[in-house]
Amino acid sequence: MKRTVCLLSTLLFVFMLCGMSHAQSALTERKNALALKGGYRIAESSDFTDFWGIDKKDYNGFVGEISYERKVTKFLGIEAALGYSSMSKYHPGAIMGSDNLDTRFTSIYVSPSLKAYLPVKNFGFYIGAGPDYYFTMGKIKYDLGGLSYNDTKTFNSFGFHGLAGVEYVFYRNPGEDNFYDAPVSLLIEYKYSKVTISEADGEVIDYINSNLGTSYSKHDLEAGGHAFMIGLRWHF
Repeated sequence: MKRTVCLLSTLLFVFMLCGMSHAQSALTERKNALALKGGYRIAESSDFTDFWGIDKKDYNGFVGEISYERKVTKFLGIEAALGYSSMSKYHPGAIMGSDNLDTRFTSIYVSPSLKAYLPVKNFGFYIGAGPDYYFTMGKIKYDLGGLSYNDTKTFNSFGFHGLAGVEYVFYRNPGEDNFYDAPVSLLIEYKYSKVTISEADGEVIDYINSNLGTSYSKHDLEAGGHAFMIGLRWHF
């Protein structure tokens, strides 16, 4: 997290020094943009993964977003992203050696950002930050001998994110080829999200405690993490 804050702070400092010197760019000519992004999400460890003995990398996976962006000025804008991520793991010998745990957490999230831009000719550098809302469907199946728990629960979680990216306008004048006049850019983006699903294993822990006389506590799961995405953005 400290590295992420340092990166964003450094980029913001660069914006403050250089922003006004590069006012003219293909990226400043249009106020609206629509983007499709896809990439890889690196999960973070949590109380949930530690307790159940799950390697955090087993929860790595695909992340995808579609976003709409509106520029307020040439150097500031607001982006609203709708995203998807999923993580799953079948884990034999979870906590007792002879048991097994099967989990799947699928999240749909809304992620608005306030963004600052540094356009340089056909390139655009940007940073941003904002709140997150995740709607997560969690399915947990637990088996131990004659005991079996299998249920699905939904969670509403809130958090925040920071992002940094670069894009390059590779198709500046599609109107000349009789296409819709919306210049197209290729983007590469890094995004860190901190979103915690509270007591993600709450019901299965209650089930285990009531049947085995144990006193395990409930555990939180990190639904965010580090996302590296590539995509296309249409400016109109």
